[in-house]
Amino acid sequence: HRFPCTPAGLFPELFRPVLMMHGMDDQMVSYYQSVRLFQKLLEEGKEVEFYRMKNAGHGDVAFWTEKNMDLVETFIRKYL
Repeated sequence: HRFPCTPAGLFPELFRPVLMMHGMDDQMVSYYQSVRLFQKLLEEGKEVEFYRMKNAGHGDVAFWTEKNMDLVETFIRKYL
């Protein structure tokens, strides 16, 4: 059984919560791709949290702020 080479193709297999963060200034992957993915995950009844990062590019150091690490820690503790 094969799935399309897109994140949406993995939805039937996805059973863990998903934490998404995407930089608004990402020049490699459109922010709106993550918005679409987030909306689709919600439609499929998946557990998902999504945060947009203002002024952050792809893999930007802005993801490693104390505030964002607190979000990650809270997410992990919530679902452990």
